[in-house]
Amino acid sequence: AETKKLDQAAEDAKKKKEDEAKKAAAAAAATKTAGVDPGKPGDKPKGPIGTKVVLDILGDLQQQYMETTGVPMISSGPTPVAAKLDELSGTISKAPSDIQGAATPGVATARAQATQLASLGAKAAAGDATALTGVTSAQPTLAAPLKTTWSWAKIAADPAVTGGSIENPLLHPYFATFKARLATLSSAGHLTVDVSPFAEELWTKICKVVKAGTPALTDPQTYSKFAKGWFEAKSPEFVKALGELDKLGTELAKAATSQFATSQSFGFWTTDEGSALAQSMPAGISFETTAVGKLIEGLPTLDGAKGGWNPEIWSALSKAYAAEVVPQVLKGKQIKVSVGAGASASVWDAVDSVAVGKGLEKAGVTLEASSRYYAAAAKSKANRKELDQTKQASGVKGALYVGSKSSAIAAANTHFAKIPDGVAPPEAAKPAIPPPAPTVADPAKPAATSAAPPVADPKVAAAAPPATAKTPDVKTPDGKTPDGKTPDGKTP
Repeated sequence: AETKKLDQAAEDAKKKKEDEAKKAAAAAAATKTAGVDPGKPGDKPKGPIGTKVVLDILGDLQQQYMETTGVPMISSGPTPVAAKLDELSGTISKAPSDIQGAATPGVATARAQATQLASLGAKAAAGDATALTGVTSAQPTLAAPLKTTWSWAKIAADPAVTGGSIENPLLHPYFATFKARLATLSSAGHLTVDVSPFAEELWTKICKVVKAGTPALTDPQTYSKFAKGWFEAKSPEFVKALGELDKLGTELAKAATSQFATSQSFGFWTTDEGSALAQSMPAGISFETTAVGKLIEGLPTLDGAKGGWNPEIWSALSKAYAAEVVPQVLKGKQIKVSVGAGASASVWDAVDSVAVGKGLEKAGVTLEASSRYYAAAAKSKANRKELDQTKQASGVKGALYVGSKSSAIAAANTHFAKIPDGVAPPEAAKPAIPPPAPTVADPAKPAATSAAPPVADPKVAAAAPPATAKTPDVKTPDGKTPDGKTPDGKTP
């Protein structure tokens, strides 16, 4: 019996020891889950510290994470956050003043947050469970100012900024081209100005207006778009600045006065074939052939965009051209408007004719009495800039008819609809400019039914009318047929 008691006691002791071992193992597992090794209090955690935070630096993705030693790191390099901030700060310090002013507050905030995170990281690495939790909360707090600072530094290193043209327009890559064109025009007798100071003053004004028209440049994303020429040219701020461009256009037009004085007629146009016809007119000039037009032909937008000059700038300069035409028309010279198919809404209707008409009215002269309309004959639908030289009206090759506006448009539409080759361009959207009031047709003759629908001028929409069915030629209200002949077979 005594032996059995001893055996039972030994069994109980063994079971108790096993239970204690299980409890100890469970406690150790719980401690490991918290990230601390189950040894002595304050041992370093064996698991990771913190998390990984993604930073989008203007499209370049980076990560901020923590080393097991508690040091905040950046995936690029990899580099400690503190060292990266020193690098970014140095780049920003060399940037233009507007970038420095916008970026400096963010640099200070990022440094303060980085210092706080490094302190928590060091404590967490030493086994402080509270600091370990704090690291995970502090990382996103650092991420915001770090991202902003890095973005500003990236912008500061962009060639569009490092070139210096934002602060000094004369360093702009297109200024040399602008100045060279002025010199060419001056040597050809089109300008009567001292080229160097004129070019510098005008270019500086233009760049100032464009920069003033951009949105507030207080955030990296907006500034980045501005630096690369991506900002929205039709924003309210830009449209507001266009009033200044009108003044600049007037300066350009005045600089080309010699051309206006020697020209016998002044061309305006709508559609590609209209442009080609206007530029081919003998003893006359059009906007594109003046010093004003040649000055900007082919130049990119001042903000560096690849799509050419903004339509609003074309409008402003075209208005300046129209204003310079007025005093010449009052001397008896004529306005020639070349129209193509689908030309019922255009820059001529919305801008040029208004500017010329108002100027003439002051002198008691009407626009209608001073203008003749020419219907341009496109050779094909695939290339409307090439004229059909087999057509001729009033001695002008490539023209279908010379006379009133409505008749010229009707002639151009009828001709375009008959062209068999190529595919007609897609139908344009409804024009923003309402078409002029319809002309009353000759009651003795049927009205044309196949004229192409009105579309916006190519300067505004670059659109063309769709092909329409063949229709018979008709006589116009002034008694002429669309080929320019009068009922007795003579040309005007």
